[in-house]
Amino acid sequence: MTDFTPFQSLFGGSLIGLASVLLMLSMGRIMGATGILAGFLSPASLQDWGWRAAILAGMATGPLAFLIATGSM
Repeated sequence: MTDFTPFQSLFGGSLIGLASVLLMLSMGRIMGATGILAGFLSPASLQDWGWRAAILAGMATGPLAFLIATGSM
């Protein structure tokens, strides 16, 4: 059984939307996990690789940080 968490879902979705808008405004890029991973594996430049690595690191460590902060998933 799943828990209905409208406020947590709204907050998480808002953060994803904000990150997408900021990436578009700052770098002119569209945020998509598949494109980020593909560009990470074959980057056009070192700067291009850096922001992709940061987003992938956040995707990998975000749930762990949440678990440590709250004690639950």
